[in-house]
Amino acid sequence: MYGRSAAPYQHFSIAIIRAVENRRFLLRAATTGICGIIDPYGRILDKTELMTETLRNETIHPRSDLTLYVRLGDILPYTSLTLTLVFLILALIRKKNEKP
Repeated sequence: MYGRSAAPYQHFSIAIIRAVENRRFLLRAATTGICGIIDPYGRILDKTELMTETLRNETIHPRSDLTLYVRLGDILPYTSLTLTLVFLILALIRKKNEKP
C-alpha cells in the first residue's frame, strides 16, 4: 500500500510506542510493510524487511496488569490542555485590566 516510502518505517516506530505505553507484547503483521515482535519495553525481538514473505517464531508472555495509561487514558493531556486554557484566559484578563 505504501510501497517503498517512509510510511512503513513510521508505522513500525509507532507500534513500538504502543507496546511501551500499554506494557504489552505487540505482534505486528503487515501485508507489504514491516512485520515484527516488540516486547513490553519497546525492544524489537524480531522484524522483517519490506516486501518480504516470511515466518517468525518467538515466545511471548501475555500480561493482565493495567498500566497507568490504560487506567487513566487521556486524562493527563486533557488536564494539561484545560490548565493551559485557564492560564491563557487569566493572562488575557490581567493584561486587559492593566492600565497603561
